[in-house]
Amino acid sequence: MLLRHPLLISLVLQATQVGSSAEPPVKVFGRTEGLPSAQVQALAFDRNGVVWFATPSGLARYDGARITAFGRSHGLATQGLRTLTLLPDGRLLIGSDIGIDVLEPEGEIRPFVDPVQWDFGFVDHIVPDFSGRVWFGTAEGLVRWSQADGVVAVTDSAVRGQLVEAMMIDRADRLWVAGPQLGVVVHRAGSWEPVAREQWEGIGRVLSLTETPDGSIVLGGERGVAVLGPVGSSLGSRVLSEVPTRPVTALFPVENGVWMGMGNEIALYRAGSQWTRIRTLASNSIVNQIVGDRHGNVWVATDNRGVLKISALRRAISQVELPCPGGVFAIRPADEGAAILLGGDNCSGRLDFETGVVRRIRPLEGQKVWDLVTDPRGVLWAATELGLFMVQERGELVQVGRADPVVSAPGRVLWHRDDELWVGTRLGLAVVRQGEIRSVTGALEQSPGYVYTMHEDGRGRLWIGTIGNGLWRERGPNVERIHESLVPSNGNVYALAERADGAVAVVVDDRIVLVSGNDSARVLAESDAPIAGWSARFLGHSSLWVGGTRGLVEYDANSGEVLRRVTPSMGLTGWEFTTSRSLLIDGRGRLLAGLNEGLTVIDPTVLGEFSEAPVVRRGRVQWVNATPDTTDAKTTVRYGRWTVEIGWYPAWYIDEENLQYRYRLAGFDPDWSVPTTQASIQYRALPAGNYRLEVEAYAPLVGWGPPAEVLAFTVLPPLWATSYMRGLFVLMGGGLVWLLIRVRNRQLVRRTRHLEQRVEERTHELRRANQQLVALNRQLDALSRSDALTGVANRRQFDEALVNEFRRASRTGVSIALLVLDLDHFKEYNDTFGHPAGDVCLTMVARVLERSVRDGGDLVARLGGEEFAVLLPKADRGMAQAVAERLRLQIAGLPVAGDGQPASLRRPVTVSIGVAVTELATRSTPEELVEAADRALYRAKEEGRNRVVFAG
Repeated sequence: MLLRHPLLISLVLQATQVGSSAEPPVKVFGRTEGLPSAQVQALAFDRNGVVWFATPSGLARYDGARITAFGRSHGLATQGLRTLTLLPDGRLLIGSDIGIDVLEPEGEIRPFVDPVQWDFGFVDHIVPDFSGRVWFGTAEGLVRWSQADGVVAVTDSAVRGQLVEAMMIDRADRLWVAGPQLGVVVHRAGSWEPVAREQWEGIGRVLSLTETPDGSIVLGGERGVAVLGPVGSSLGSRVLSEVPTRPVTALFPVENGVWMGMGNEIALYRAGSQWTRIRTLASNSIVNQIVGDRHGNVWVATDNRGVLKISALRRAISQVELPCPGGVFAIRPADEGAAILLGGDNCSGRLDFETGVVRRIRPLEGQKVWDLVTDPRGVLWAATELGLFMVQERGELVQVGRADPVVSAPGRVLWHRDDELWVGTRLGLAVVRQGEIRSVTGALEQSPGYVYTMHEDGRGRLWIGTIGNGLWRERGPNVERIHESLVPSNGNVYALAERADGAVAVVVDDRIVLVSGNDSARVLAESDAPIAGWSARFLGHSSLWVGGTRGLVEYDANSGEVLRRVTPSMGLTGWEFTTSRSLLIDGRGRLLAGLNEGLTVIDPTVLGEFSEAPVVRRGRVQWVNATPDTTDAKTTVRYGRWTVEIGWYPAWYIDEENLQYRYRLAGFDPDWSVPTTQASIQYRALPAGNYRLEVEAYAPLVGWGPPAEVLAFTVLPPLWATSYMRGLFVLMGGGLVWLLIRVRNRQLVRRTRHLEQRVEERTHELRRANQQLVALNRQLDALSRSDALTGVANRRQFDEALVNEFRRASRTGVSIALLVLDLDHFKEYNDTFGHPAGDVCLTMVARVLERSVRDGGDLVARLGGEEFAVLLPKADRGMAQAVAERLRLQIAGLPVAGDGQPASLRRPVTVSIGVAVTELATRSTPEELVEAADRALYRAKEEGRNRVVFAG
């Protein structure tokens, strides 16, 4: 008996509570990333957004591109650093084991206080107040510095000589100080007032302090936290709440709570009458400090793991903790409410986002479920790797259509309408209706083949996407192939999505085709990857989200422009879509992504808040063999044989791993460079002129940032090109002309006297001309044996070499390998870019072939058109395989033609290769070897191109 109501499904499901989310995206900076020590005491941001780390082994700087270490050779008094604080004037104070250094905005490090005058030992805390004074927590107690008085020890009896463990200035300019002996005291209006011990002694010794956005003061202790009332209330206000038992070594307030370093965890709590834990991050280390940047990232300095960056994307991207490990292949709306059905490779279930409960579908456990639906009667259907199944009322799994070859094949997609269930499998398309099964074919009973995806449009027509058999659509009881001009009959259709106006997006191979409501079609976008995407969904009218092997891409649904990318490096694991049913948009506009390792939720609205584009700044500029003049903020250098390396950095930390740059040296470069991940460029011996290096940064999340001028400089002309030297050269030239005239007259006299000698010289010249003619004949012979366009051997030389190698092989018994290569879709390449571009492409391929074979023995030849041959003497099957694969990959890595043009016009360069070896006794003549390689090449073309095939 079939299930008749959705609620009955719960009889065969096991309920499991789902956690709120997995740990947020975290990046770790340690020794392998360039930190001088895994123990980081403190960190701070300078005015340019650069992050500075204080370690026991010196100072480190991270600018979004690289980490740079600084030690005593850079001006530090000692490498044992303890704390960092940025002053309002842009200077960075550095507290160390023996005193205080300062990093000036220009980059110079020097003592802040004369070491001779510093007599207070190590510095653990530095806090500037609003009046320009700076307070230091030292080994000898509290110390104050001001411009007028210099360094002064605080001698008030309340704090004199006491060890300080925490300090802060609140918004009312009150200095809070905590220590093991002094407790908690507040300095205001020139006096020190203790905070009543009953306010905080329940949390033990106070280790950290912070102020929340509402003005409350949070005290972190060895046994939890206490909260005092806002700034406007009197001291001694009530304790709002406590988090018990664990030491809280660091606090950082955010808008919706407080980040806490607690034991071996980092946790985000929301304050209130009771503390509510929102997020937890297991750091496995003691936290020294927590700070935030302007992007919303949270940075954590730890005792043994370096620095952790908790990504700002945690608000937009989260992974759902499911009880079923493994991939999620299908996401479908469930029968009611905010619930969804999940099909996976280990188990499937029903997830209710409102209650956070997953009910596992026990009968489907162990099944690889590609799609699943419930019909109006509540029957659950599943397309699995073993065929079509339905769940009976008692939880039994029943296979449907076991005798039918189509329905029993591995299932891929389901579509239910009216009382029909359409089933797409690897062997075709079928309809199940009232227990009967009908195969669906084309008008001439042609099967659509491997059915991968289906969609019913607003007009009630079913669209069918296949693997290797193009795009089909329902027509009466049958189906017909459509739009073959843009979706080839052998194309792979991976996903279908419909917009509210009836336009359908078809994701096919490396492109997205948009079919409008009136059935006109155009290429919306093309991808540089072989697969444009596995799943697609429209969000509104102008946004198309496509999930593929490299993450999510948002396209403008009208122009095809890439709006943003959500990439694997944003901190998520298993970031790869695998089926056409692995992307869904819920009622709140969130993207539910089924990935190869679980379920991820993406909130595009929050992603849209990350609109600030990265802006680069000048980094290190190093001149070699030149000393530039920087007078009046202008950089000038004399022309010469010098080199300059110019670096830059973004100070942008949302997704810096995926940043790319392009640069243009105005006055030298005609256009922008191709994108690169390198954050520096070198120039050598530029001619005289004015130059300006501009750099743009690209982030997948927000696109290209504005161009920034990194360095402007002038190259002065050489001394001989100045006006003074030009005048001198004119005078010298006049004298030289007079001298030449006199010399010429004398030469005429000598010429008359030595006529016989000239006759002899003429005879010698004729002899030399005859030798040159012989050499020319040799060159002509060489040209007749080489290809005029590419310079490699032509068919004539190839045939001679092949015969000679066969003769040599017959004497020595060694094998010969022959590779025949043909460029894929070269006619389309010529039609798109023109024959001059095609000639350039052929020449580039010839250069790759020449560079990749052995000198002195191997032969590269152009047989004609886009066909090449590589003859490998003394080569067995293994060597031929290695050479062929290397050639295929190197040619596929050539620059893509059409850079700078619309994406629809760009084409990669790939090659199909047929290989034959004389190891088989049947290939005893050159002609048989060539025929075998040609047959292998033909098979490579038939099997999809861009591959290597060996002759049998």
